[in-house]
Amino acid sequence: MSLKEYFSNQGISLDDILNKIAVESILSLVNVDERIQAKMVLGSCNENDIIIFDCSFSSFEFTDEHFERNLGFIIRMSVNLTDVVKDFVAGGKASQIVEMYPYKKQI
Repeated sequence: MSLKEYFSNQGISLDDILNKIAVESILSLVNVDERIQAKMVLGSCNENDIIIFDCSFSSFEFTDEHFERNLGFIIRMSVNLTDVVKDFVAGGKASQIVEMYPYKKQI
């Protein structure tokens, strides 16, 4: 392991923004997937919570974890991530409920 890898780290923090307190935080090496860190703090979340993530968290496996726990969430997505996102942006609406499904390879 190089010195850069040894001293590089990243963290995730679960914050209660209404009460302005940190609920749980995790610090780990930079080579750890942030979604793994996020799953570790989901146990501190309640059904009425809305959890907000950046675009690096968008995956069907990760969102499924929230559905299984009945947790609300918002994930910022890159404009070019899927056709659903592209169509939403092109439609000019401020908000819209959409359904997204994992890609299934056609045989």
